[in-house]
Parts: sequence; structure tokens; C-alpha cells
Amino acid sequence: MGKASKINGVSIHVARSINNTRKSLIATLPGDTAVTRRATMWQAKFEVGSTNRWSCWHTASGFDPDNLTSSYADTNSDYAPSTYWIANSVNGYDAGGMQSQVYGEDGIGVGWWGAVRSNDNLRQFMHATSSTVIEGEDSPFTNSWPYDGQGGGTPRPQNFAKVAFGAFDKVWVLGKENVNNDSLCISYNDPQHTNNQMNWERVGNLQSGQTEPCLISNLVGRKWAAIQSPRFFLNTGSLSSSVANASDWKQVNTNIGLTVNAWAWAQRDGESSNGRFVAVGEKDGSDYGIYYSTDLGVNWTKATAVARPSESPQILLDVTYDARRDRFIAVGARAHILTSSDGGENWGSIETVQAHGNQTFHGVETDNFNTVITGDNLAFYISTGSLSIFNSIPAPKTSSVDITATADSFRSATPSMVRDQVGKSSEDVNIT
Repeated sequence: MGKASKINGVSIHVARSINNTRKSLIATLPGDTAVTRRATMWQAKFEVGSTNRWSCWHTASGFDPDNLTSSYADTNSDYAPSTYWIANSVNGYDAGGMQSQVYGEDGIGVGWWGAVRSNDNLRQFMHATSSTVIEGEDSPFTNSWPYDGQGGGTPRPQNFAKVAFGAFDKVWVLGKENVNNDSLCISYNDPQHTNNQMNWERVGNLQSGQTEPCLISNLVGRKWAAIQSPRFFLNTGSLSSSVANASDWKQVNTNIGLTVNAWAWAQRDGESSNGRFVAVGEKDGSDYGIYYSTDLGVNWTKATAVARPSESPQILLDVTYDARRDRFIAVGARAHILTSSDGGENWGSIETVQAHGNQTFHGVETDNFNTVITGDNLAFYISTGSLSIFNSIPAPKTSSVDITATADSFRSATPSMVRDQVGKSSEDVNIT
């Protein structure tokens, strides 16, 4: 029997539990059919001084981008993107672009890498299949990934800097940048290999006049949530159209306690539970800015977090949830990494990268097996085990040339897996 794609007719990307057991803890179904799977391709943006349109990728041995099932490996695979990644220069991938990314699938199961860039209205939402990412483009780099933007459907997807994917309805949702603008831009169309083929619709500003970015995330099925700091919103609808229906968006908290840079969600005990939210951001006085909620965002509590020896708490810029290990992972300035194994209530610091205090970690992502951290000054790390040890990933290369320089930055490492996405932070954060 091949790898399972559905459980009781429901995509395994959407199913969260089986008989009240979390899907992430189930290794096989009868017949040794894999349920928990790891990504076999990763992709990231790499900035090198003024040449900052590098798309970097890494694949497992034997990866076939044209095989619809090749994006995942069984649980007994030991693939990890720990060797150097391949870099391709992509037009339209430069400053301000492709800093918020997600992996989704179209109606026939083809995987697409989707990203937004708020400073280019021509190529606002860029998208590519794995084969396009790997193929790259030859000099003089005049081509780009397919895109939707200035010439796209009405209304056009402009002034958006976040992106999420809803697997249940195959819907792409963009969240606004830091402007007084419509909060969301939604398309139920599949990405195409030609430009401006997707139709879009908008949801007005969730809080009238507010300029904060909209950190949008699909939770599970048709559950959606968003933070426009410091406000928290839930979508209470049950239809495929609900995410695009303004009346289904409800503000459940007017001030969760901090200025939020990113947040993550975990439904740890099956569909019947309320799940957990964790938000991270600016320092809360002399402490880390970490808050959690156990009641769908209605109430938020400040977490307890311990800094590394001889270190003080720092601003945190990203957080994700590892379902197989049942851990939240947060990263931020001065190479700080924190993890929580009790639903975000208590946090401890990881010391293995403490010597790299000149690095700011902007992003952390996991496929529940490998966890990749990205940031400034060649910050590129991976943990393949207990999360207590992170090792450096070599700087990426073109087919034959090392492209490193000083002050290089990695952004938004993304695994080839459809999963509940976190509301990513603004990557344009300057820290002194």
C-alpha cells in the first residue's frame, strides 16, 4: 500500500487526530501506511549585499519534482537539509520580496511555493512549483516566477506582506503590511504557470484605521485567526467562503499584552479542544515578550521564560510549533532560541549558539523532524534531533560557486509540507 493521503475521506493535511490521538504521534495505519511524514524539499530566500534575489533550495536524494508524492518521505527517512543549498537568481526576488512564504497544493495535488512582496505591485504574489524553483533561470535573469499583481484580477493583491494557505478549501490568503489598508486578500483559484490568472477578493481593515500588519493563519479546516497587534481576531464561519466574509471575523481580544512580531498555534488534543496560541514580540519590561492563550485567544497570560547564563532577554521575532515533539520554538535577537514543552507556559533557553550573539534570528520553521533557523550575518542553523543542539548549515552555492559575503541574511526557510501555518513576523526589523 502506498502513502496515505486521506483518512476517512479527509486530507491528512487537515486531519488533526484519530480516535483522540494526535496525528503527529501516529507512525502508521494498518498495512504500514505512513501518516506522519517529513518534507523532502526546503526553500529559502538568501540576501547577499546588493545581489539579494537568491532563491535557495535543498532536496532529498532522488527527489522528483514532477512526482506528486515526492514532497514527503516516510517516518523512517533520515533526510535533513544540512548540507549546502543550491542558489538560483530569480528576477523580482530582491529587496522586500519573498520574505513571507508558504507551501500549498492545487486542486490536483501539485505543490506550489507561494510568497508575497509588498514593495512590488507588479509581482505582488509570486508562486512556483518545485520544478520551477529547481530549474531557476539563466543569465541575464530577466524572468521571474509566475505572479499575480498589477495586471491581475480585481481587486489587485497589493500592499500585502503575509501569506497563509488553507488546505481544506485550497485557498490562498494574504495579510496586509503596516498600512491602513484592507486586512486580507483572498483567492480560491489555483496558481498558474502564467501571470495574473488568479481572481482575488478583499476583507476590509479588521480594525478601522489601524496600520499594524495582519498576521494571518489557518488553524485547521475552516478555522482562521489573525493578529493586528495588539488585537486578536477569530473567524467563526463554517463555509468555504467564510474567510472572505467580513462578518465572520470577530475581535475576541483588544490587547493581548504585547507588541506582537509573530504567533503560532497548536491544537494538541484533537478537534474537540480549544488549542493553544503563543505570541512573541517586543520585550515586556525586562522580560521576554511571550504570551499564551488556552481559550481561543479570549484571555492571554504572560509566560515564564529563562534567559541563557550571562544573557538578558531580547526581542523575539518568530515562533513555530513542532507537533511531533509537542514543542513551541521561538527565536530572536542575539541568537536567542527558546523552547516550551508545556504549551507555551514555561520556556528554557538553548545555549548551543550562544557564541553567535552578533546574529539576529528572524525565522524558525519545522517539518516536525528538522527545524531550520534563519537570520542575519549568515545565520543558518538546523536541529535534527532533540532541539537541544543546533548545527550550522553551510552557506549556499550556485552550481559551482560559493556566494557568501559579509552581512548576508537568510529569510523564510519553508518545507514542502502543507501544514497549519504561523502568522509570520515582518522581516524588515532593524535591531541595534
